[in-house]
Amino acid sequence: MGTILGSKILPDNKIKVKISLDEKEALSLQGCIKNIHVASSDLCSTESKVIEKGKNGVTKYFLVPLSLRARRKRHIFEIKCQRIESENKILFAYILNHEARVLSQL
Repeated sequence: MGTILGSKILPDNKIKVKISLDEKEALSLQGCIKNIHVASSDLCSTESKVIEKGKNGVTKYFLVPLSLRARRKRHIFEIKCQRIESENKILFAYILNHEARVLSQL
């Protein structure tokens, strides 16, 4: 896991952040330098569960808590997942590309 070493507010109201990463985590970026999202496992406060199904529980379902579900139905076009491991934690990041259903006005 990484650590933020410092930050600076730029004139265009963006924030420049200096981050220190382990070599393994930096290599997991595979050279990507755009569209990077910074998150912290310390911010996770909503409880959830994993349901196991099938023989010996080989199929696992991550439950999305009611408080995190979207209120409006959305058409999901693509789902991507990344597994990030540290010494004592495993993080699963799911990216859902969606389009909100637009109601036509008469």
